[in-house]
Amino acid sequence: MDPQARHGHKTRSRKRDGYKAHVAVEPVTGLVTEAELTAANTPDGDTAPALVAGEAAGAEIVADSAYASGPLLETFEDKDHTTVIKPLPDKPRIKDGYSRDDFCIDTEARTVTCPAGHTTPIRPGGTARFAKRCGGCPLRARCTTAQKGRTVRVDEHHNRRVQNKLRWNQNQDTYRNLRPPVERTIAWLTRGKARRVPYRGIKRNRQWLTTRTAAINLQRLINLGLTHTTSGWALNPT
Repeated sequence: MDPQARHGHKTRSRKRDGYKAHVAVEPVTGLVTEAELTAANTPDGDTAPALVAGEAAGAEIVADSAYASGPLLETFEDKDHTTVIKPLPDKPRIKDGYSRDDFCIDTEARTVTCPAGHTTPIRPGGTARFAKRCGGCPLRARCTTAQKGRTVRVDEHHNRRVQNKLRWNQNQDTYRNLRPPVERTIAWLTRGKARRVPYRGIKRNRQWLTTRTAAINLQRLINLGLTHTTSGWALNPT
């Protein structure tokens, strides 16, 4: 999850001035485990590896679709993390038409089968071209407007995206249940005047963000029952 602390404006060309805060949150406690500040035009996914770099292998990564790219899924997989990440939307090219999900992609056989049942090989470059198979196809109007027919591109991350989508479909309740505590932490981070960073320059504002997240974590620990005992600090001692 990532709040955006901006200082400046967003133009019609979607260029962003200012800064963006990215945070990783442990959802049960609401504690910020990592925070980073970047230029506002930095894609959210670029900071993800750093946000989870300190996590032990086998963590469950829950996030929105900004973190669902193939290379990121590979990064999480390499660390033995499990992902429950909202998939990138698969929008049909034609209204009420067929989307990529309507095609059967077999990466082992290196083939793609379209909704009409036509099968074509996946070329070495990763493209499956239906070309002449589209000619006269009764489903063409719902599939493509390209004169040369429908083309489906399959990259090396296809299976990762499919597996992540399956986990998402099976565990959407996990996302819904964990999102509110994470959003609450983000609200604490940006409340008051904190939605606008106080300084100029990445370095100074990054230090400000680090200090602010540390203060929020301390307050959260106190709320959770942080107490000093004879054996040290403890939460909810019994």
